[in-house]
Amino acid sequence: MKPSVTTPKVEASPHVVLALGRLEHEKGYDRLMRAWSLLGSKRNGWLLRIVGEGSERQALSALAAELGVSDSVCLPGAIRDVAVAYESASIFAMTSRWEGLPMTLIEAQSFGLPAVAMDCETGPREILSGGGGILVADGDETAMARELHRLMCDGAARVTLAREAQLASGRFSPAIVTAEWLHLLESISPRPSGWQGSQYVDLVSRATPRHST
Repeated sequence: MKPSVTTPKVEASPHVVLALGRLEHEKGYDRLMRAWSLLGSKRNGWLLRIVGEGSERQALSALAAELGVSDSVCLPGAIRDVAVAYESASIFAMTSRWEGLPMTLIEAQSFGLPAVAMDCETGPREILSGGGGILVADGDETAMARELHRLMCDGAARVTLAREAQLASGRFSPAIVTAEWLHLLESISPRPSGWQGSQYVDLVSRATPRHST
């Protein structure tokens, strides 16, 4: 799943705000739906697509109906090729209550998706610090709605953030991450002379105690 990083993405129609992940409480999709409902007629034909499956599917469907946004919210479930979801979207949204390192946000950046994310304790801020997205205060659904609308109305801003996002995603490329791990490991225990990086990483991983989670 490796998109081009040389040209801006061609936006599909109708325009889609994408969220992707497990339909669970920690992902905060109820917050996203409430923010979406605040847009009212300002949605102007845009769709909110939340891709994933989980225990909150029925609750989210009921919430969409309660908020009167069922006609503009799509819950397609889990899909095999998530690249299709990224490629058909124009904006990525994240309203998680907590995260570690949110891979979906990194993936969205690599596909040139500008992001609007709530600033939960860890994750979005660290990723978006490199550019390509907008942070709003954690739990601020009004600010989430405002920033989504701003990007929905401004194609030029989406293009600018899309380019920033693709460039920023390069920080997480395998080559760069591997080099950073090697630097860290060598600061702990020097690499044996003549050893390749992969041999050294394998040696250290075998010698490191494993703990169940």
